[in-house]
Amino acid sequence: MKDFVTVWSDTGNKKNKLKYIVDNICHTVTVTYPENKEQEYSAIRDKVINSFEVVGQ
Repeated sequence: MKDFVTVWSDTGNKKNKLKYIVDNICHTVTVTYPENKEQEYSAIRDKVINSFEVVGQ
C-alpha cells in the first residue's frame, strides 16, 4: 500500500512524505521539490513514487 501521509512546505520547498507498507513494516520516502515549481515537479514526483518499491526483504 502506498499513501501520502504528509504534505508540507518548508523554506520554499514542497515536501511529500509517502508511507509504504510491506509485510507489516512501514517504510517512508520524502520527496522534496521547489514550491514555486509544483506543477512541473508533481509529474516527476508521481513517476518516482509509482516506481518505488522495497527490495531485499
